[in-house]
Amino acid sequence: MYLVSFRKLINRPSLVFGISATLFALAMYGLSFQSILKRTQLETYREFLDLGLHDALVVSDSVCSAEWNALGIKKIPGPKSYTDAKIEVYTLKKELAEQHRAGTISLDSVKGLFAENLLNTVIPYWYGTPWSFEGHTAIPNKGKIACGYFISTTLRDMGLMLNRYKLAQKGPLEEAMSIGCGAPVTTLVTKNHNEAIAAVESLVQDGIYIIGFGAGHVGYLLQREGLLYVIHSNYLYPGVVEIECLRNSRVFQSFSTFHIVNVSHNDFLILRWLNSLAIEQ
Repeated sequence: MYLVSFRKLINRPSLVFGISATLFALAMYGLSFQSILKRTQLETYREFLDLGLHDALVVSDSVCSAEWNALGIKKIPGPKSYTDAKIEVYTLKKELAEQHRAGTISLDSVKGLFAENLLNTVIPYWYGTPWSFEGHTAIPNKGKIACGYFISTTLRDMGLMLNRYKLAQKGPLEEAMSIGCGAPVTTLVTKNHNEAIAAVESLVQDGIYIIGFGAGHVGYLLQREGLLYVIHSNYLYPGVVEIECLRNSRVFQSFSTFHIVNVSHNDFLILRWLNSLAIEQ
């Protein structure tokens, strides 16, 4: 199937002129660089839709429609309040720390429980929360949340000792490095969509990762039973926190550089979580 990238679209002179004019006008009004970037992203996407090319980016892939329950992925939160869910995770963390110190549970088992609780206890409350470039709500589905704040807030609510504001305001690479806690961050530079998918597939195993998209976006990368998904606050349609097939993600298709660091198999990060040690920022 023929795929169309944003890079090809911005080769259109009319679009380049439109973006340049927008940037100039906004700069004249003294808006910040972040505001200009936000406006440019939105205007570019509107023209992207107006050109009628968005359907060409949807890759038909039946595995993306697999039943979530069959994959062990919860899209609906439990009956408890979000506050009670966080207390449940904090209690689990304390119990696991005691068991790990006593030698009655392995670090691999702890890592598995961390990943499952992040994926199926904390994150489900956030699905459907609206995206905003400046969004920084701490309460799911009340207010809006930007991509970086979605990551920093959910990790904080898992019990990691971090400043969600400082972490969220970093660029994607720097955010991945901070969360990695010394684990290697792999940067992939790819030529096209299929190459990008193949590169990610060759790098990861089942589990959760942080994925930075160039210099402009960040999310969770999930591999589940060999299938790849991205969980993020999506600035493209539908403009909410969601989980989607990585192959079909229009955000993924519009980037060629990716920064990936392990979360669920990261000894450095999980030990900091267990021992309530701060994430350096």
